[in-house]
This record gives sequence, structure tokens and C-alpha cells, in this order.
Amino acid sequence: MRTGIVISYNGFAGSGIIKDPNNQKIRFRQSQLFDLLNKFDVVEYEIELTESGLMAVDVKAIKNLEGSHLNLGAIVH
Repeated sequence: MRTGIVISYNGFAGSGIIKDPNNQKIRFRQSQLFDLLNKFDVVEYEIELTESGLMAVDVKAIKNLEGSHLNLGAIVH
């Protein structure tokens, strides 16, 4: 599993972008989500090569000790 941060998510379009530790931006589709996500959520995912390039699949939010999504938004702002 790889880890990254959701840097954008459009619920209407059903897609978003994850940024990994190497600053690579990887797209994901809502159909590949296990959890509802927010911007700056930390996630785990697998990579799949598609016709349009790399795609994050099996995307899951990493949770803190209380069971909430680990979100870096408070740190960034």
C-alpha cells in the first residue's frame, strides 16, 4: 500500500487527486473509494496502470486513534 494526501476532490465529478511523498499527483475515481474523503485526508491506496495513465485504486482513509479520518488541514492552515 502507498500513502498520500488528497489535494483535491470533486464530489460532483466523482474524481480527485492524491499527492504522494514524491510529489507525484495520482488521480482517483469515486468508484475506487472505500470512504468519503475530504481535502487533506491522509489515505492508503494501490496503483493501477490504465489507458490514461496511473490511477489510485482501493483508496482508504487512514484513521486516528478516535476513529476519525487523519486530516492534515489543521496543520496546513
